[in-house]
Amino acid sequence: MSKFLKLFPSALIAIAAASFADWSLSIASAQVQTEIKAPIHTALHAKEWLTASALPGVRQLKGEERQAQIKRVTGQIAYNFEDAATRVMFHDGDLVVDGNLTNNELLIVSGNLTIKGNYHDYQDGIGVLVVLGNMQVDSLYSWGAISVEKDLNASGMILTVYNDFTFEVSGKVNARALVISDKSADYTRGEIEVVLSDSDSEETDKAIAYRTLLPEFFTGTSILEPSADDADWYLRFDDGLGEARVTEEGEFFRSTLGAIDLPKHMQTAMDPESSVSALKALIGKDPLLTQLIAARPNLPKALYAPLQAQGDAIANQWLAIVAPNLVLKGANAMRLSPALAEKAVDNPSTETAVLERIAADADPAIRIALTKRDELPNALINQLAADPDADVRAAVLNNVMLAAELDGKAIDARLSDVPAVLDALAIAKLNAAQMRTLLPKLSPAGVSTLARRLQSERFDGWPSALKPGEHDAIAIAILDRRVDTSSYRPSSPAFLALSAAEQLKRFDALTSARVLELDSVASGTRSLALMQKLWAMAQTQSPDGRSLIALGAKLAENPLLPETIALEMVAYASTLPKPDPDSYEDNHFDMLEDLFGNDDLDRRDGSGPLLTDKLLDAGVTLALKHRLGPDDEFLQPLLSCSISSELIARLDVQFGNSEDWALSKISMPRVNREQLHCGLTRWYDDSDLQAELRAIAKLPDAGYWDALAKAKAPELRQAAATRPELSAATLQKLLKDENVDVRRYANGNPLVTTAQRIALLKLEDDNALVYAKPSVEELDALLQAPITRNRRWVIWRLRAQAGWVLE
Repeated sequence: MSKFLKLFPSALIAIAAASFADWSLSIASAQVQTEIKAPIHTALHAKEWLTASALPGVRQLKGEERQAQIKRVTGQIAYNFEDAATRVMFHDGDLVVDGNLTNNELLIVSGNLTIKGNYHDYQDGIGVLVVLGNMQVDSLYSWGAISVEKDLNASGMILTVYNDFTFEVSGKVNARALVISDKSADYTRGEIEVVLSDSDSEETDKAIAYRTLLPEFFTGTSILEPSADDADWYLRFDDGLGEARVTEEGEFFRSTLGAIDLPKHMQTAMDPESSVSALKALIGKDPLLTQLIAARPNLPKALYAPLQAQGDAIANQWLAIVAPNLVLKGANAMRLSPALAEKAVDNPSTETAVLERIAADADPAIRIALTKRDELPNALINQLAADPDADVRAAVLNNVMLAAELDGKAIDARLSDVPAVLDALAIAKLNAAQMRTLLPKLSPAGVSTLARRLQSERFDGWPSALKPGEHDAIAIAILDRRVDTSSYRPSSPAFLALSAAEQLKRFDALTSARVLELDSVASGTRSLALMQKLWAMAQTQSPDGRSLIALGAKLAENPLLPETIALEMVAYASTLPKPDPDSYEDNHFDMLEDLFGNDDLDRRDGSGPLLTDKLLDAGVTLALKHRLGPDDEFLQPLLSCSISSELIARLDVQFGNSEDWALSKISMPRVNREQLHCGLTRWYDDSDLQAELRAIAKLPDAGYWDALAKAKAPELRQAAATRPELSAATLQKLLKDENVDVRRYANGNPLVTTAQRIALLKLEDDNALVYAKPSVEELDALLQAPITRNRRWVIWRLRAQAGWVLE
């Protein structure tokens, strides 16, 4: 068992596991909804699921008896019983379960365990099972731990997953199939038709598995990872689908064994060199082949129609990924399913006619799939917002980009809707009157959503229908409700939506009422006075207990932290001894890590106004005082800042020829020629690169940087790309360099014109755009170009951040 799990009582583990189980089961359920040509995989007479603690004869062990029975538990599974506070359940002698068994306990059975159904240890918490005799079961899913002293016999599937727990059988394992996925397993193989292990399965075992198990366990769109380069695709068993089949008593096995030459044909189906005629001949031979061909990257268009004619739902899902308009539009369109709709919705090329068909489908689950698409015509957004099914209405409103498109009349029509829709409506672009009408009708979760919306309108550029001053009024109305449960704390987002003056006015009252999350306030406030107050609180209660040093760390994450407080943080840390590296307590170095790791504070060019040379000098001085190495967790973020060449020289004295220090210097924007050349020479050991460096080193300054930028090694061109010393002609070549990293570094060169930057930024994806930190002028120009809704929201947020100021 991992150290993480051993730190927590089993009750807490069960709570966390139950939450994760709900999520994983929902994913598995979505996968099961796929239509396949094989028979329906649900049992005709489903058995009852019985809980371990409610079984006759099962009781909780206490005192000496508990200790005595735990001593009988051997092997790695014994780790689970070390915590004296953990509840242990026990059955003395043989136990027969007439139905399915769900186990979320630490359960010991001293005799044989016979389950006349399936076993599952991850439906409602994590189960640990010890059987001191034999165990008999139909099929088994184990995310927790199992130990069987004698034989484990299963008439169907044994599926054991997740590496923080164990699967141990001292006797033999007899089953139709055993699948081991990311799990420590210790067992002796008895009569098992299929064995699949992600660590050591033989090719013969895999071949038998493909012929024996239903194809969908290997070919689903959520599990299969096709390769465009070779025929050795990563085929793995779908654990989530397997769990769902155990839960629903579904099928795992083909009704007829696949042909003996199936593995050979699979290689053809996956081989990128296979001809269209060879692939076409395999379509329909076996569902597994049909599905693998449909999953091929760069699938030839000539195969679309033959694949569609098979009516295979998994193959159709793959077709919907590459050709949604072909298979979902027109007279020959296939019948929709939720999974098929999701694939079409995910495809940017899906035409409006297909989207309209999805929106008009009778199944609400299919219409809900449409709400996951940000790029929907407004007519469809309004149609979904007025859908007869409340789940559909709530789903479209939960997509903030779609909800923001609703006009005032559409919002008014929803203000008397059911609670779930009202809670979702809180994310829409509401005016003050609509917010006031909605607020009393919201659940705590809905109030929290409205508060976050209010905060995002003020700080993140979200479109707003509120007039100046109305943010304060609505935020105060939210705070005055004092909605405060163990699950929802809407006061912090609402508090951060207030103006600085209102924040300061209400701070003491809210903290004394314990409805304010100080961490959120520290990292999100724009009030200088409040920052100073929070920093004073952090200082007052440290260094002794250091109970609020974490608050200082959150303050250090604030993108508007002023230099005055930052300097006080470093000065305060300088009065304390170097923290114990083995301690898990929050300490002053943690705070400084967050300070120097705050990218919003570093302007990269040394101009400040926040991470100034004065502040960086103070940080370097502290690092030198404690003789920290370049790999120290505190010093690493400091070395990623835009420190001056003078500070680099001071660090050169301490770090000398260290490889870690050489690597740091290479990426520093203000490093001088000598310092950069030294770093490049020390870090790279490629002989051709070193030869280039030796030749370049002999050049005078006028030619050094251009020569570095024209080097064969892309690492050297990248090192030169940001330098203002480059000639205009050389910079233009770097902006068109074949290496993407070189181009991106060159894009950050101060010599690049605004027009050039805008043209280059248009080509960047959203993540790269955020990293590039465009100017307001550049962002405004990007907004004028045709862009997606998602990109527009990214630009709005960046533009809003550029306007943040301390109040």
